[in-house]
Amino acid sequence: MDKSRNRGLDICRIIACALVIINHNNSKVMLQVIPGSMAWYVTVAVVYLTKIAVPVFFMITGYNLLHRIDDRRAYFARIVRMSVILAVFTLAYFVWKCLIGVYDPGESGNPVAGFALGYIRVLFRDTVTDSYWYMYTYLGILIVLPVLQHIAAAAEGRTIFTVMMIMSVPLSLIPTAGLFVRGFNLSEYFVLPGVTTAVFYLFAGHLMYLYRDVKGAGVWLQCLIFAAGFALNMCFMHMEYNMSDGSAFLSQSEIHSPGIIACSVSFAMVMFRCGSLYPVIEKTVGVLAPLTFGVYLIGDFMCSTTHMVYYSLCAHMNRLAAVAIQDVAALAAAFVIVYLVRLIPTVKGWI
Repeated sequence: MDKSRNRGLDICRIIACALVIINHNNSKVMLQVIPGSMAWYVTVAVVYLTKIAVPVFFMITGYNLLHRIDDRRAYFARIVRMSVILAVFTLAYFVWKCLIGVYDPGESGNPVAGFALGYIRVLFRDTVTDSYWYMYTYLGILIVLPVLQHIAAAAEGRTIFTVMMIMSVPLSLIPTAGLFVRGFNLSEYFVLPGVTTAVFYLFAGHLMYLYRDVKGAGVWLQCLIFAAGFALNMCFMHMEYNMSDGSAFLSQSEIHSPGIIACSVSFAMVMFRCGSLYPVIEKTVGVLAPLTFGVYLIGDFMCSTTHMVYYSLCAHMNRLAAVAIQDVAALAAAFVIVYLVRLIPTVKGWI
């Protein structure tokens, strides 16, 4: 076992991976319960909690990569690997969705041409499955990574912190204010070139790397910030739900919202500094963490193929209990499949 490895990051990977699958399963349940009921509020709360998954992935990337200056070989190797994985798994999803009738390659009259054009369309213009939007964003990050690495190397911790605070205003507070104050919208011509929510989280992760050995705010304070961020999001959700007569309530689940930023950063600050673990937990984390990327890649497939479990259980128990069992089934099956596939040496080198 690698003692120098930050197991806090590995734990975050496992938790974030699980949250992605929980989010996709519970989002469907939210549409099937009565709006405004206790089950609806619980489901919405779960969906909001799961939204920290993507910010956590971004912060892990910033923690691991921004302090480096990669050579050309490493730079292009990352881009090629991610491009090949995206193309291959998009093809796999596209074939599967053709088999179950989501896509019909023969509708154009030429099945071969229809298949080829359909695959090109979902690969370059659409996404073959909802969760793959992150792959495109991550690929974009890899392309500009040398620029971000040089910025991180040239800036001091205080400078990065100041820039992050400036970035958080247009990314978070202004869009939120626009939801509740009619007519409050900044001009479309006001932009901060190169500033995105993903970059914000990348530098947040890098800042945690820079101060990884500094004794900062305590765990209880970070837990309080997490709880306050979640409560803020739920209050905003309730306000938006009432203002829109029930037609809107998820705007604050975006990763740029104040609540999601507070929850994500406070969660990462605690977990990234995770200390020693019990040997059995250490071993379990060491086995599961390398599987998380593969689990993410097949996550939507597992959610869809285990949805029959949910519907079967709904006839015998509460929907929330049923979807919890589906979550466990989908996660367990995904980890087992990826573990077995990674026993092939060539595959292990890619995913």
